[in-house]
Amino acid sequence: HLAYVIYTSGSTGQPKGVMQEHSSLTNLIHWQLSTSKLERNEFLINRTLQFAVLSFDVSFQEIFSSLCSGAILELIDNDYRTDFLRLFDRLAASRVERVFLPYMALLHFSENLISHGYDFKKLSIKEVITSGEQLIMTPAIIEFVKNLKFRLLNNQYGPTETHVVTQFRYKSLSEELNSIVPIGRPIANTRLYLL
Repeated sequence: HLAYVIYTSGSTGQPKGVMQEHSSLTNLIHWQLSTSKLERNEFLINRTLQFAVLSFDVSFQEIFSSLCSGAILELIDNDYRTDFLRLFDRLAASRVERVFLPYMALLHFSENLISHGYDFKKLSIKEVITSGEQLIMTPAIIEFVKNLKFRLLNNQYGPTETHVVTQFRYKSLSEELNSIVPIGRPIANTRLYLL
């Protein structure tokens, strides 16, 4: 059963409409909720930032993983998506615990905060999820993530047609960080085929 239609970015040519079924979205959200729990089965996340615009498939993950877990979805104006210093102040004041940031946004956010001497410890962020491009661990991103409460960094991969299909999670940044992060393993109920 059709849940929604979303358009690809057109990076390989003409943007095209992709029909997403309920089963795909349901599987993604069920999996996301299971990965955002603590050992005692408590939800790790109580407040998520709505960073993605509605035309980006990640917005469905932000919205439904929050609503289905009873978490708060922190909405922002478009200005916050480009003014990273203002975004920092909003994240700190709102006590946001999870952010989904495309790689370039994560990179610029981290670099801006470091260059302006912001104190990352003022943030309540427990989990950072990035996707959209290959994750490269720069010194700025490493510094940012090392100062997070739980230091969870997730690199997710999946084209619009399948939404998220893999995730690689750094559970501890004491492990050596590679500059290029793997795409990870398939999420629950998915298979990967290399052709």
